Amino acid sequence: MSLQKRVNLKRFFLISLPIFGATLYLCHDLKEIIANIFVYLAILTNFYMLIQIIEYLAQLAITGNRGHTNKWKVAGFFLGKMLAIIVALTLSVQIMGDRLIIPVLSYVIQIFVLGVSLRR
Repeated sequence: MSLQKRVNLKRFFLISLPIFGATLYLCHDLKEIIANIFVYLAILTNFYMLIQIIEYLAQLAITGNRGHTNKWKVAGFFLGKMLAIIVALTLSVQIMGDRLIIPVLSYVIQIFVLGVSLRR
């Protein structure tokens, strides 16, 4: 079963959205709410890119075409993942200052939510 089909999106969003709501509840003003929304969208983008690249590498390993790996595609996905999170957190630092711990903790918790949402 492919990794995309193994992620139970219903379970993911049922667990993820209340956590996201809690981070929004901790915001003081509209700027912080917008920053947290931006971070949440970056987290979703990061997870999507992670699933895509793992799916690509797993397919290459299954077929045995390791020599035909598109290294630029793999590097681009990993750089894109890091860029999305770094840009979102940098924007949050500019807006939220020392309250950056809230989106960072949200990101860490969302990683565990993704793990819980995988079908066995």
